[in-house]
Amino acid sequence: AWLEDRLSDQQIRKLSWGIAYKMPYAFALTGKARIGNEVLDFLSGKFGSEPGIFTTEPTKGSEPSFGDLMRWYQHSVFLMGAAQLGRWDVASPIATANVVAQIRQVDQGSPGSDIGGIGHGNFLLLTPSAMCGLYLFHRGAIMEALQLTRFVLMLWRSDKSAFHMLYDIATGEVVTESSAQHHRWLQGKNVLHVVHPSKERQHSFASGLAIALLAEAFAATKDRDLLVAAGEIVQFDLRCAWEGPFKRWPSKCKVAWGAANLLRFGNFGDEALLSSARLRTHIQEVTKCCFLDNQHPLGHFGDYHFPISDRCVSELPSGTIHWEEGSCGLIVAEDYVTGEEEELCAEFVYELMIVSRALGRNFESQRKKRDRS
Repeated sequence: AWLEDRLSDQQIRKLSWGIAYKMPYAFALTGKARIGNEVLDFLSGKFGSEPGIFTTEPTKGSEPSFGDLMRWYQHSVFLMGAAQLGRWDVASPIATANVVAQIRQVDQGSPGSDIGGIGHGNFLLLTPSAMCGLYLFHRGAIMEALQLTRFVLMLWRSDKSAFHMLYDIATGEVVTESSAQHHRWLQGKNVLHVVHPSKERQHSFASGLAIALLAEAFAATKDRDLLVAAGEIVQFDLRCAWEGPFKRWPSKCKVAWGAANLLRFGNFGDEALLSSARLRTHIQEVTKCCFLDNQHPLGHFGDYHFPISDRCVSELPSGTIHWEEGSCGLIVAEDYVTGEEEELCAEFVYELMIVSRALGRNFESQRKKRDRS
């Protein structure tokens, strides 16, 4: 309701892409089709650079920016909202084909085992690959979605002591902290390409997206390896720094989404790494700490800080999730960017809807089991 109240016709026309691309999905999942379509129409009209492409233009330069790498992540979230609204003029065959066209092959093995990722230039990133994979599963492009799933799986298996998120096509290797030093745009920015379990202010949403994709891939294929890998990443997330005030770290949000997908689609037999009860407990704890404890009385969840340099990890006091400009010498746009209240609210709303759907289905399943016994 808070987000809807913020959007009169005049305010919709002032929306920027970065603030609003998540809104159609949030409004679609909450049944607010009118406002969802109004936002969708405005964004597709203003930011539809060519048929079936809805995103900002990449920067011009010899090296990519993190924003360049995330372009197709934003594009696919927008298309998922359009599809949920039944807007096939936006989530069209052309738009879906444009997503598929972004897949860059990493390994062309035997038929049906290709690995491909999405990013920009020579670099492929987990987050756009996973989000585009989710969109392609929803549109029935199963083979292409599985290419992206195998890419995420390859990143995870490269080093399970940390979660590396970036692949360099030029070298044919996953980017590590050592190899990142050869690229000026990555120097001092390990937080952008690896999740360290022992450090705070990591981009935990990447782990959550990986779990979400692997769970849906398991639903599509019943490949047990995918279920096991998703469970391993949940276990990895359980090892990540997450104590005291830091439990409200907003980037944890997609862990709830991923774990909810695993709870919804998983098959918890003797080989499962997690019991459904343990998984449900983790979902509920992330939901309480990350979503509900951050909610303001008016309904929104505040703004958030998105680290883009390691100084945000090393310089701030333990437990810090928000900070003032200039704190510990941190500089906006060099060390972090600030996300607006509207963007975070839209994201949290659609993720809460996904979580509530999974928990509701699980509780109903448990009730039926108790009744039968």
